[in-house]
Amino acid sequence: RYQNITAEALATTLPEYFDVVVCYEMLEHVPDPNSIIQACQQLLKPGGHLFLSTINRTLKAFSFGIVAAEYLLKLLPRGTHHYDAFIK
Repeated sequence: RYQNITAEALATTLPEYFDVVVCYEMLEHVPDPNSIIQACQQLLKPGGHLFLSTINRTLKAFSFGIVAAEYLLKLLPRGTHHYDAFIK
C-alpha cells in the first residue's frame, strides 16, 4: 500500500511496526538527515534491522556522482546532487 507521507509522520503512526527498514540513496537529498534516521529507528520493532546508504563527501563521489553521472553520461538531471549535501 503506497502512502505519500514523510518518514517522520509514518513513525508517529506506525512506531515499532517494521522488522526491516531500508533507506538507500536518500539522505543526501533531504534537509535534515538526522531526522530521517531517527524516524527510521522509531519505525523498527525491537531487534529490527536498519540499512542505510548514502553518498560520502569525497572527491571520488563528486567526480562520479556529479560530474560523470549528471554532466558527462547524463544519467541523472543536472542539479540532482549537491556536493555540500553529501555526508561526511
